[in-house]
Amino acid sequence: MSRLLSELGHEVIVANARKVRLVGESRKKDDRLDAQTLARLARIDPQLLYPVKHRSAQAQADLMMIRARAGLVRARTGLVNAARALAKSYGERLRGCNVRNMNPEKAEGLSPELQRALEPLLAALESLSERICEYNGRIRAVGAAELSANRAAETGEGCGHADRADVHADAGRSASFR
Repeated sequence: MSRLLSELGHEVIVANARKVRLVGESRKKDDRLDAQTLARLARIDPQLLYPVKHRSAQAQADLMMIRARAGLVRARTGLVNAARALAKSYGERLRGCNVRNMNPEKAEGLSPELQRALEPLLAALESLSERICEYNGRIRAVGAAELSANRAAETGEGCGHADRADVHADAGRSASFR
């Protein structure tokens, strides 16, 4: 909403709801009263609203890609744990800790019954691993584009993306790269 209003030429102040106690801790909860309070605070001193600066649309899209990859990694971890638990309950073990060892072709050392039971699960693991690799490539491409844009900004050739630092910081927290 803030992007749309800014594009239409309005001055937009997004208040940090956790820090504006006058509204958050008010005993009279009413949208009209809250709006009046926010308008008065904005008129007196906008800094009293502890303004929040949103990411750009591109930065938000890049961050979503990182978080989507992290979701796939969590799903793959759950499937790996399920496959190991099923094999263990059957009295067998899946070889190695590496996800690459868990594709249907490498399950040859298992009993035929366990192979048959785990085949769809291992195929799903393989598919998830392929999707994660696709995300890795996309994220690397975004990182390379950012690096070249930042280098251009440092040398005065174009503009850098200072608002994208949060995307790169989140990448380090939520995604593990080789």
